Amino acid sequence: RQISIKKLCKLTQQLNQTVTPVAVTVNASEAEIGRIIEDAGITHIQLHGDEDVAYCEQLVQRFAANLTLIKALPARGEQTLQQIRRYADVVDTLLIDTYQPNLRGGSGKTFQWEDIPSYYETCHSADVPLWIAGGLNPSNVQQLIEQYAPDGVDVSSGVEQDGTKSEER
Repeated sequence: RQISIKKLCKLTQQLNQTVTPVAVTVNASEAEIGRIIEDAGITHIQLHGDEDVAYCEQLVQRFAANLTLIKALPARGEQTLQQIRRYADVVDTLLIDTYQPNLRGGSGKTFQWEDIPSYYETCHSADVPLWIAGGLNPSNVQQLIEQYAPDGVDVSSGVEQDGTKSEER
């Protein structure tokens, strides 16, 4: 789940032009984000750690023209709605993921989907797209999309087999 900048550069060089790579980071420094953007040429960064609004603002100020910023927030009801309101003016997309105290995603567990309409309404009133993650896999992602129509989904560990992405899944 973690690769070096050198390996990241090699991987991005192999992609065709129709693929938009997204670097998922957890509490990366501004210097690390800079290397991802400048060395690897990745412009879509997903922040999946404890990055606060001020840090997001710093990234936007420094890399504005070369940055699409996605901030992951844990699904925690009203607390998440408050976070959405704080981050909405700074980031390009908000991603809601399952809350796990000691994990940063990859738990394979869904959250209370009944909260999605309020997350969606709050995001859209702030003109920021809402993506959903957390426990999504081939058996439930279609239901999520049909029932809640988020702007995007992030399916990762749910399409892995033995820790590797599976084309079949």
